[in-house]
Amino acid sequence: MDILKDNPKKLFTKYFFSSFLGSFIVAIYSIVDSIMIGQYEGALGAAAVACILPVWNVILSLGALVGVGGAVYFSYLIGEGRKREAKEYFTISIILSSLISAITMLLFFFKGDFILTLFGADETLLVYARRYVYSIRIAIPFFIIGNVILPYTRADGKPIIDTVATLLGGIFNMVGDYVLVFVYDMGIFGAGVASALSEVIIQTICIIYVFTHKTELGFVIPRGFIKKTKDILFSGVPSFILDLATGILALSFNNQIMRYYGSDTLAIYSCIGNIVFVLSFSAFAIGQSSQPLISKNLGAGYKDRAKSISREAIKYVFVISLLSFLVTELFPRNLIRVFMKGDLELFSQGEIYMRIYFTSLIFYFFNIYMTYYFQSIFKEKKAIAISVLRSFVFSLLFVFILPLLFGRDAIWFAVPLSELLVFIIALLLLKTEKNN
Repeated sequence: MDILKDNPKKLFTKYFFSSFLGSFIVAIYSIVDSIMIGQYEGALGAAAVACILPVWNVILSLGALVGVGGAVYFSYLIGEGRKREAKEYFTISIILSSLISAITMLLFFFKGDFILTLFGADETLLVYARRYVYSIRIAIPFFIIGNVILPYTRADGKPIIDTVATLLGGIFNMVGDYVLVFVYDMGIFGAGVASALSEVIIQTICIIYVFTHKTELGFVIPRGFIKKTKDILFSGVPSFILDLATGILALSFNNQIMRYYGSDTLAIYSCIGNIVFVLSFSAFAIGQSSQPLISKNLGAGYKDRAKSISREAIKYVFVISLLSFLVTELFPRNLIRVFMKGDLELFSQGEIYMRIYFTSLIFYFFNIYMTYYFQSIFKEKKAIAISVLRSFVFSLLFVFILPLLFGRDAIWFAVPLSELLVFIIALLLLKTEKNN
């Protein structure tokens, strides 16, 4: 695929479906983990997953900070024909992610219980969550460094590499989940082992690609290390916040639900969290598909092509928003049954909570895309503003304030209200950008 010459609409479609397929596979095998755990361990296992999901968000956010931030500059520089400088950003990204991986792995080895408790696990749930997280600690570098390499392979014009690697890893994970959880009776620990091994497979394929194929990716001795590090980190902050904020919001919800309800309702929120986790991959696929295309065309001076790609991406945003909203509103009980065993009363409560929470999907995908869009045109301050407002201002404020003012059930309106306000702000920021 020629990013600078192919038809913009067809180009985006190819990139999106390749990225979406890879994201969908990741989502599916992540969901398989949760389903296997919920069916094997019951409601307590499902509740423990609610404490584990934020851990994933933190790990993935660290990779996005360096990977997406560096890939934006890589795409732009390749578009300008400055290939050596583009490789310097790739080299620095790998160095930074290696350091971050080592620090993160040590934290999970020595402070794993503290981290899980922070994310809402009480003494009972800690027993389950510990078994899962302890089995993936050694693979943390693969998760973080891998989340750096994937944006670069897309920026290099080879999104199919993501898809092939993720497909093979996903198949292994799903088969491994069943075998280790049920056949070998390893339960939640087996699900963690399967996830760790699948990520090793995925990233090994990507690393082989970098070193054995003709590609713009490569290692050089970087010049201006400090400046380029700042560029990467500042550009990557919006994506970092997107992933991290999901974990922070889950942390807040976990603690508030345990405060007002208990572990049964936390199991329901675990189902919601898993569905959001799946949908987030679709949202990220739109942004991650458009990002290298827009940045590279801007670098080459093709502003009209960049605008055409963005318009196509927004069409996909609204179609997927509508489909996601309809499915979650029409079939909430069916979705709960997929993830866990439970009684009729618990399912009835869950239906109500899910229908309220998922009204946020009307605005969710657009808000995510706007973060990636402003990032791709180097309007990092606007991207950061959207990320921070939806993640650390409105959502957290409503999670704590609404139950105090209107009773505990008002907590389920926190995310819909937050997404609505951010949607309005994003539209205003987009309007100012078009007027400039």
